[in-house]
Amino acid sequence: MKKNILFAAVLLLITVLVSCKSTNDPISPDDPKNDTTINQNNDSESYYPAKTTYWWDYKTSLPGYQVKLRQSISPKVTKNGKSYYGLNSTASSVRTYFRVDSNIVYDYGYSFFGVVEEKEFKAYDFNLKAGDSLVTVGKDAYGKDSKFVTKSLKRSSTYVINGTVYPNVISFYNCLYKKSSTGNWVYESGQTTYYAKGIGLISAEYDTGDYFLLVDYSFKK
Repeated sequence: MKKNILFAAVLLLITVLVSCKSTNDPISPDDPKNDTTINQNNDSESYYPAKTTYWWDYKTSLPGYQVKLRQSISPKVTKNGKSYYGLNSTASSVRTYFRVDSNIVYDYGYSFFGVVEEKEFKAYDFNLKAGDSLVTVGKDAYGKDSKFVTKSLKRSSTYVINGTVYPNVISFYNCLYKKSSTGNWVYESGQTTYYAKGIGLISAEYDTGDYFLLVDYSFKK
């Protein structure tokens, strides 16, 4: 169960409370309005490509995992009148459901926080400008109060894996907090995740020094 939860945290961060950004902030070079790398209607240029049979292979140094893992997409199902893909992993027996609309990822049902309600949650918003955050508060699978903060770091950057340069990368810092017996939020873990346009998740760098790196994917051109 613990492996399932950790893997889900990397792939889909279920978000209940959205960004608390100010509408009065001036437009910066990192504002998505100025980001010409985003094509909202072209799946091949999405930061979260979604088609049935797509798969991604990763290698990881995370303790307790296989060195090589595969994430794959299964056919759509209909829930409350909307179509969702299934997301599967060789590291987890849990299938999650998601849909993508205008570079926003919506999750349905099971989440990292143990949410099993039959409702939709906002997971990732790739339109956020650098510095904006998504905050999730809820119960984890063990019944503990948890908070997950996902902060948009950089847009249109590059990332190198074994000599391969990935352009047009958006990165996030994801930080997990647990509520202490005194009611304070206490840091538990964190990782920086990297998503490449037209590919999806390519890397996660953990505060512990562990890694999660893309090895191959099925729709490579």
